[in-house]
Amino acid sequence: MSFARVRYGVAHMSWSNPRTSVPPEGRERAVRALVVGFSFGLIAVAGKLPINAVAGGDVGLLPLVIGVGVATWYGGRIAGVMATASSAVADSWLQALHGGAAAAAPQHWAGVFLYLVVGLASAVVIDMLRVARATEAAEAVARDRLNAALAEREARLAELLEQEREATLQRDAFVDIVSHELRTPITVVVASARLLSRDADRLPSADAALVREIEAGSDRLERLVQDLVVLVRSERGAVPEADDPVRLAPVIARAVAAEAARWPELTFTSLIDDALPVVSGSEGYLEQVLGNLLSNAAKYNRPSGTVRVLASADAHGVSVRVQDDGPGIVDAESDRLFDLYYRSGSTSGAAAGSGIGLYVSRQLARAMGGDIRARRRPEGGSEFEVRLRAYDVADDEAFGTPVAVDMLQAS
Repeated sequence: MSFARVRYGVAHMSWSNPRTSVPPEGRERAVRALVVGFSFGLIAVAGKLPINAVAGGDVGLLPLVIGVGVATWYGGRIAGVMATASSAVADSWLQALHGGAAAAAPQHWAGVFLYLVVGLASAVVIDMLRVARATEAAEAVARDRLNAALAEREARLAELLEQEREATLQRDAFVDIVSHELRTPITVVVASARLLSRDADRLPSADAALVREIEAGSDRLERLVQDLVVLVRSERGAVPEADDPVRLAPVIARAVAAEAARWPELTFTSLIDDALPVVSGSEGYLEQVLGNLLSNAAKYNRPSGTVRVLASADAHGVSVRVQDDGPGIVDAESDRLFDLYYRSGSTSGAAAGSGIGLYVSRQLARAMGGDIRARRRPEGGSEFEVRLRAYDVADDEAFGTPVAVDMLQAS
């Protein structure tokens, strides 16, 4: 193999092979560093000459370290090494021209070697300082940019929070106005529809069906407004706690009777323990909770199915369970059913809904110191259980004997 082919192969490997080639910007920096180092090396030697003239002799090689330092600071480590080598060669050449035998003395070459060591060490140290300073400057710029970006984000976040606050205030004001302004006309509509429904049997079938639709729609609208009021209060964290003594049996009886009138095709039953204690809560809260649970049990029941309400007491409090004969809930969704606006994909198509009734019911139950949970019944259908606290009173007889309802059935 000829020398020319070897030289071509080495050059091709160094500059053309994508695995070993140096990027163009890297080659440019290296060439620039070599030029800077060579230039400052010669400038250092040229600057040493007047110093020698003033001193009346050679002052040595150490003053050239200044040139090495400047070259390293502006050109990097490669420039420092190049400045060290070029200044040593140039100074030795000048010494050979003007110093004669002195330039060939061992002391001179010992000094050159010492200068090379000191120059290279200076190039390394100064380059480290340069890199550290450049890194610190870059970090300072990055910090300034980060602080500016954070300040901009904070300003944007504050703007968004202000917009959200204003939107929340407007929404709350709207819901408050709607809920309060709608209550009076809704009450009138509901009362009128119920009066008409009493004489529905005397009306033609089409008119009777229309009256029942009006009554059902007005009832649903009334319940929706009540749920909206609780929803707004819960988002504000302002659902009032309720711990009044409540006899549960009459509340269950009213709720079951009202819901049974709305769903004549279903059977509603309730079974309440005779020794059921007074519970802690609110009659209004309990009626709203039971109304939502009974309505759900009716909507998702099977045709001609049964809705059961079971109330019992144990050592932990009072349990009210609402059961249906429908398809049943999915066990994995038993807790998510109480999330706001959540509707199960397995039952959402069976009946219309807003997805807030169960959420509101849990908020009200917790405001009374209780809770609600749901499960799938092994025999089919779903069960929603409301847990309530027994009222802590020294003398329950002050509230009278609890009303026992053995069985209420409407079909």
